[in-house]
Amino acid sequence: KKLVLIMASSKPLFSTYVEPLQDKPEDGYEPEPQKQYNDDLDQKEQYDDDFDDYDPDEYTSSKKSKGSGGGGKKDKKKMSAQAFKDVDLESLFFSDDDNFDVARKICEFYDEEFGDKDTVCMVSDIGKKPAMSYWVSGDYVRRHDNIQNKRIIVYRACKHIAARKPVVSHDEFVEYVKKLSNEYEDESTDIICDLMDKEFGDGCHYCRSSIENASYDIYSRFSDDYDAGFRLESGAYVIAWRR
Repeated sequence: KKLVLIMASSKPLFSTYVEPLQDKPEDGYEPEPQKQYNDDLDQKEQYDDDFDDYDPDEYTSSKKSKGSGGGGKKDKKKMSAQAFKDVDLESLFFSDDDNFDVARKICEFYDEEFGDKDTVCMVSDIGKKPAMSYWVSGDYVRRHDNIQNKRIIVYRACKHIAARKPVVSHDEFVEYVKKLSNEYEDESTDIICDLMDKEFGDGCHYCRSSIENASYDIYSRFSDDYDAGFRLESGAYVIAWRR
């Protein structure tokens, strides 16, 4: 069952697409997880957005919307990190798509290619992105300053692992994250995410935007009802979850 969680009234500024995760079988594909710290536009690694060797015919079939039809669970496919980075993201969405639709289409494309639901995408207006701290599978991450006037971060999340026991309720998760967010609001998002990992188990993701009229959308999945979205008294907006 699909759930869209909208975190604003009327035209949503912040939203996530989420659904429960299940433990996945071990296989030879999963790279080593890496923690990505303080994903700030001013500190990021520069990526090349020119794809002269890109063949659009190779990806056309995956751009169509997937129905909810039957069929068994797909085998996980393998795409190299370089192939992951070489996909022309601009070809996956329309120029008039809003941030949420862009994030959704990018994730649906990669999830179709890999045969799973591990892709995460953040899309924001230029100059209005959040600071992020998150877990990445190997080198499967892309950061782009400006694609169709949008700031885009897309990555393959690390493999889901069981949460630290005891598993708490959704309200308790939100309360704890809100407490950390207030206590460490002037600190790096890395500190907050590390404390979340310590409390709930590795695999936590945290985004915080304090820019006035910030606008960003995240398309991801969470487990154990561990997700939160709220605005602090200062006006900063937080989205946090655990895979």
